[in-house]
Amino acid sequence: MRSPRNPHELYFLGASAPLMYLVFGVAMEEDQLNLRDWGRIFLRGVGQVMFQESAWTGAFFVAGLACSSLKMAAGALIGSAVGTLTAYALRFPRRDIERGLYGFNAALVGVAVLFYDRPVAVTLLVTLLAAAASAVVTHAMRRHLSFPSYTAPFIVTTWVALAALRQMGAPAEPAAAAVSDVPLPMTIADGIAQVMFQASAITGVLFLIGILLNEWRDAFWAVIGSAIGVLIANWRNDPATSIAVGIYSYNSTLAAMALALYRPSILLPIVAAALSVFVTEWFPLIGLETLTAPFVLASWLTIAAVHLERAFGLCAHRR
Repeated sequence: MRSPRNPHELYFLGASAPLMYLVFGVAMEEDQLNLRDWGRIFLRGVGQVMFQESAWTGAFFVAGLACSSLKMAAGALIGSAVGTLTAYALRFPRRDIERGLYGFNAALVGVAVLFYDRPVAVTLLVTLLAAAASAVVTHAMRRHLSFPSYTAPFIVTTWVALAALRQMGAPAEPAAAAVSDVPLPMTIADGIAQVMFQASAITGVLFLIGILLNEWRDAFWAVIGSAIGVLIANWRNDPATSIAVGIYSYNSTLAAMALALYRPSILLPIVAAALSVFVTEWFPLIGLETLTAPFVLASWLTIAAVHLERAFGLCAHRR
């Protein structure tokens, strides 16, 4: 766990305070919604990272992040606010904005960029631009894709943001110390926490409580998805240190939750979760940050299989 007194974290918190004041001020001047209303929308954006349209869930997510890193908790809130207000300024569908659908990809951008790079001025600027861009990409994908975009907007904008920061020579965060021999329940909790780049069982438990407060079925699939990732990674003899901190189970967590929401089924979430582990093993070979790409690819492949099954079934019926 990083110390909250890390000078880089304190710098980011100090630099972000005027921005948050400006964000809330603009929002209230432009609309009849008050500070509390906008705060709830921003928190819903954080909650939607794990498919929860709940400000209370978002608050638990932010609390969980703060237990590991104050700067990433701030990054999630600021990212959600920037994405939401970008969508508002561009007059994207109002109902989708209020549900937090333009906040969750931006919240992930805010966490991810600050996970990889220190919060110096150029990093803060790129984070804000990428969070705004993620809202535009989200809108484009929601309009033009016939299947869920999930966190694809976050993945694309974060890849671009990190590449830009590398070109500008932004200082990277040092790698966390490796751990192993973590008990299974803690490893499962770490998998849930890693959805937002945290290797902390306490963070994972707070995330799970937040989900449970909104929908117990989603909490169930979060646990099952993470457990599937841990078990398959162990069976595949993947690195123990990576398994222990949830590297092979956070994508399976999201995949299980996503497919359980896509269609009531016991088999589909398990298939998507298992498939995400194999994609996670393969993904580093292409030289890009893994992020949540295995979750998105595994979910899309599973959904494609469902549509193929329907198509072949329809052809067989016509014969």
